[in-house]
Amino acid sequence: MPILTLTFPGKRYHATPWGSHVNEGQIEWPPSPWRLLRALLATGFSKLAWSEGQLPPVALELFESLASVLPDYALPHDPITVAHTRHYMPIPGNTSKIFDAFAHVGEHRAVKISYNTPLSYAAHQLLEALASHLGYLGRAESWVEATATPGALQGAEINARPCLTPELLEGHEPVALIAPLTPADYLSWRTHQLAEHQGLAVAGSRRGKAKAAAPSLLPETLLDALLRGTDDLQQQGWSHPPGSRRVLYQRPRDSLVTAQPARARSLAHQERPPVECALIALHSYAKNREVLPRHARALPQMEELHRALTSIVLKKLHATACPELLGSAGGADRGPLQSGHIHAHYLPLALNVTPGERHRSADLPIDHILIYAPGADHRGGLSELAQQAIERLTFVHSADANNRHNEPNAPIDLDRRRRETLTTTLVAFGSRSELRRAFAQRPGAVDLLGAGTHWQSFTPFLPPRFLKEKPPHTLEDQVRAELASRGLPAPLEIQVLDREALLQSGALKYTRQRSRGRPQPPRTHPWALRLRFAEPLQGPLALGYGAHYGLGLFRCVDPQSP
Repeated sequence: MPILTLTFPGKRYHATPWGSHVNEGQIEWPPSPWRLLRALLATGFSKLAWSEGQLPPVALELFESLASVLPDYALPHDPITVAHTRHYMPIPGNTSKIFDAFAHVGEHRAVKISYNTPLSYAAHQLLEALASHLGYLGRAESWVEATATPGALQGAEINARPCLTPELLEGHEPVALIAPLTPADYLSWRTHQLAEHQGLAVAGSRRGKAKAAAPSLLPETLLDALLRGTDDLQQQGWSHPPGSRRVLYQRPRDSLVTAQPARARSLAHQERPPVECALIALHSYAKNREVLPRHARALPQMEELHRALTSIVLKKLHATACPELLGSAGGADRGPLQSGHIHAHYLPLALNVTPGERHRSADLPIDHILIYAPGADHRGGLSELAQQAIERLTFVHSADANNRHNEPNAPIDLDRRRRETLTTTLVAFGSRSELRRAFAQRPGAVDLLGAGTHWQSFTPFLPPRFLKEKPPHTLEDQVRAELASRGLPAPLEIQVLDREALLQSGALKYTRQRSRGRPQPPRTHPWALRLRFAEPLQGPLALGYGAHYGLGLFRCVDPQSP
């Protein structure tokens, strides 16, 4: 008998109940048995290399066993706050207003789900593997960490269970969840449906090129029903998924509460504490991710982001000083900061790469950007003003945009303009350790926030000064000086990798000069380095020219790194 334990490192749970529109602001709480099984199935296909039609026999045993019972829940005892955000879709011609409802679960409050069914050793091992690889539950914003352990919840722990009698427990309320039929009940239901509606045996409808490969209207097995996509079900006219049933559960009456201030707000402004990092996702209007800028264009793309945030600070927030974002102390002179590298680093990330794909670093798409500020104004991190500017950011121009050479009287190409504008979404504010735990759910992501003693160039390193054969201008001396300026220890070993390593990473494809009027590198020749330290360092590690804009970025290659 397994217990599935869920925690939400993003502190939010987004899930709309079946049959409800997203703008109704409804939250499926607790997560329905149907949603849990579909999430575990999806994890098997995306993380364990399953293929449809060739599932391992132990997977069939596991999901049939879990579908044969209705689970019990142990929900957090403290009330969960329900809130929502409002935004307009950033699509020209379709700017519908969206209410994005979510439950603020918190980072350390766990949900436990107990299945009162015996599992074989192999089935339980598979469930543990699926749980450990589960990245989100509900919508993609609902980051989740899951574990599966043997055992059963005790009676006092269970506070949400199926309604077996018309009477509810004191202090409880009913809630309808969607659950799978048992395998035997599904076969009986399917036989009855085919006898009454013979048309259900034919193939359904699909749009576009996939129409010929559309599945039958009625899945053959319960597992086939769990695998059926929501788009197929809606196009085929199902009011609820085949193989599912509505089950009435009872949960504590105050499980979900609407966010309301407990008392009048104080007139005194409560300043938000600084944070180390902000994670931004990049999206394109085009469906293919190939239109996202590549890492080879990291330097100009990060400059575009810095330019956009600077404009927000100066023109929209009407501020004259935001050292961590502007890189200057403010005031009349607007001179650069003289206290080291405490202002923001704009670092390109590729988090959506499929595990097993082999790419040169230059060819990786920039789908996320990490804004990392190790310190500002002697307090550390991104201040409230910086956070407000990042929250207001909605788009950034693509570094690949090139409309400057269009004819003056040429017709406007709207599709091209859309491709040249990247929409941005604030994913999270947090510390490096918090974001690294979230990145661990993306097995294809490069470990830039690791902790280890061995670090290797991920983007090319450019010395900040001219190289000379005598100290302190040798390559090794400049690397040590860069580390010392950031308060980091000197390495035990600096290894210069050969030209073959440069070619394999695609370092020669990188843009290695900033825009006109900005400081230029003494030389554009790239270097690839490998550093070894006596004690583990915590990433990110960026050194040399352009380190604040994606160059000189190192990745942890320590075999001991967790």
